[in-house]
Amino acid sequence: MTKEELAAKLNGIEYGRDIPEEYYPVLVENNLAIVLVGSGDFCYFLFPENGKVETKELECWGDTTFWFDRNLKDILDVIDQINREWKTADCKNSIEAVLREKDITAPDGECYEWIYKTEIPHATFDIVEHFEGGGVSYYCRAIIFDINDLK
Repeated sequence: MTKEELAAKLNGIEYGRDIPEEYYPVLVENNLAIVLVGSGDFCYFLFPENGKVETKELECWGDTTFWFDRNLKDILDVIDQINREWKTADCKNSIEAVLREKDITAPDGECYEWIYKTEIPHATFDIVEHFEGGGVSYYCRAIIFDINDLK
């Protein structure tokens, strides 16, 4: 399955920290990674590792850039960025978590709570929150990328 096909299947999933486990084998078999919002100010990287899906929880405060290596072994988050040099030789890939980006609107015309920006080729899908009475909020525009596309 391609990243675009998986994004189409996940589009509209309910707000939460994870994707349905039935899609974990798809990530492993196709070497795909997902970046999505978690609760509060947390971002989650889901990626294949040793035949299963690993999850790395990262703090993000407002707009935050994460740097990582090709193997997703070294993902530098806000704390790492404060404590050491964050553009290391091995961390050539980056994803920026952006809070309430006004220039990118959801299908309802409002801004997403969180979006992710990157130069890595990727597909996107919406994470929504449904309310009693039929209301819906587009909480996050998550991304899926092929690990083989990393620098």
